[in-house]
Amino acid sequence: MRKEIDKIPCLYCGEKTDNRKFIINPKAREELPCCSTECMQEVRKFIDWDSHNRMKLYIMLFAFVILNLIFIGFNFDSRWRNLPLLFMATAVYFYPLIFTRYIRYQGLGIKKTVKVTKVISLLIAAFSIILIVNY
Repeated sequence: MRKEIDKIPCLYCGEKTDNRKFIINPKAREELPCCSTECMQEVRKFIDWDSHNRMKLYIMLFAFVILNLIFIGFNFDSRWRNLPLLFMATAVYFYPLIFTRYIRYQGLGIKKTVKVTKVISLLIAAFSIILIVNY
C-alpha cells in the first residue's frame, strides 16, 4: 500500500502542492516546497533580497522606536509626536520582511503575505497621518 503524500502550500504562491521536485531546503526537518520552477525562482529572489535588506529594516525600526521614545520621554505635545509611527509604517511598506523564519510565510505564501503586509502598513500610515493632521 502506498503512503499518501500530504499537500503542503507552495512557499511563494500559497497553492497546495504535493510536488516534491522543487524544495527550497532539501533534507530539512520542515520542508518548504514550491509548486513550479517559476515559484522556486521567485522564492530564491525573495531570499536573496531578504538577506540584503532585513538589517536595513531592523536599523530603521530601531531608529524610529528610539525617536518615538524621545518624543514620549520629553512629553512633546505637538502634532509631530505621531511622526515615528508614520516612519515605521513606511519602512515596513518598503521592506515587508515581517517573519524571521520562511516557514511562517507558507500559510498564505510569500506573494500574498507581502501584499497583506503592505496593505496593513498603508492603513497604519493613513491612521498616523490622520492623527498628525487632526492634532
